[in-house]
Amino acid sequence: DWTKRVASEAGIHEFTTHQLRHTALTTANDTMGDLRAVQTFARHKKPETTAGYTRTKQTRLREVSDSLDYL
Repeated sequence: DWTKRVASEAGIHEFTTHQLRHTALTTANDTMGDLRAVQTFARHKKPETTAGYTRTKQTRLREVSDSLDYL
């Protein structure tokens, strides 16, 4: 499998192509901020499924925290 070979050459030893789906959906959600649109793109029936694929990046958590500082 060429993807495992490329990942190994990059020093990534535990890799699956399914991780690319998680990364793509997380990036789309971070960029758009529209989980419903990402859900439609991913062809998920339930938003909970899409939410399970996305991860909140630490930088995004800091942005949320910083936005509340003025309160």
